Amino acid sequence: SNALALYVRGRIAESQGQADLALADYRRAITADADCARALRRKWKLELQRGMLADAMSTLEQLMKAQTPTHEEKAALAQLYADTGFRTDIGLRLINEALVEKPGTKAYLATRSKLATQRRPSRQPKIIRGGR
Repeated sequence: SNALALYVRGRIAESQGQADLALADYRRAITADADCARALRRKWKLELQRGMLADAMSTLEQLMKAQTPTHEEKAALAQLYADTGFRTDIGLRLINEALVEKPGTKAYLATRSKLATQRRPSRQPKIIRGGR
């Protein structure tokens, strides 16, 4: 398939240290096949390595919808949510799922702890006292 050919070309570019070309090929592969798990899996890792956090987050979210994510992928997205303070409830669910698969993993426990402290307390209903 075209997606597979683009993925392979991206892997070659990546192995030669050409991250920009690799990312472009992975993007094209995903455009050709939105569920191209191989390209999604390489793309988020490369984006994360390059400090492209929003892109890595978006790619991981796409991967979560397209494929059954690994505990590593769940933990990576949870860590991004912890680092950004974004979607902390979803991050907590993801890190708990990762911990079911890999109990006691120190990095996962640290992510869970960070997410748990970031959860916003539920807003208490305001008591409005009316005059009689």
